[in-house]
Amino acid sequence: MPVEEIKFTARFKVDLTDVDEAAISKIYRIFEEYQRIVNELIEYAHSYRVTSFISLHHAKYRELRQKYPTLPSQYIQCACRHAASIYESFIEVKKLGRCERERPVFGRRTIWLGNKLFKLDAENWRASIAVHGGGWVTLRLLHGRYHEQFKNMKLGEARLVLKDDNNLYLPICMLLSVRPLCCRK
Repeated sequence: MPVEEIKFTARFKVDLTDVDEAAISKIYRIFEEYQRIVNELIEYAHSYRVTSFISLHHAKYRELRQKYPTLPSQYIQCACRHAASIYESFIEVKKLGRCERERPVFGRRTIWLGNKLFKLDAENWRASIAVHGGGWVTLRLLHGRYHEQFKNMKLGEARLVLKDDNNLYLPICMLLSVRPLCCRK
């Protein structure tokens, strides 16, 4: 029986009231380093016209691992995917004549989280985010009845977004496997 996966995005606001300052500073440090890494990768991609994640990863991964030894390696892999995506989009927009800039710059405060960089406890509505040195920071998620439908779905990727008002959001991609109507009996 063929099975399709449908993607849903559950957006959670992170409750920072019960998180200590040390944990918050670890998260802010990851935001700063991730932004530096993505901008360095975009600079390299622009200099050498690299649009492929694999080429970018092969060219810069070891150098970035040596530069950021305590940062979990998945962050660098996600940053490579993120930078390749940004640069590829920049080239498309530039071809259409919609961009005046000479090169792209990553200025947003967003981190792509692969499924190894975060864990979700849907029973207690807590998320754990990987930080430097192999540690984890546990964050409480604000939720409503709407979020109950996501409890039994498979986790995909997530993003950690820091808004201008210093609120953290965690949009998580959830996957639901379904059979197409033509195959149901």
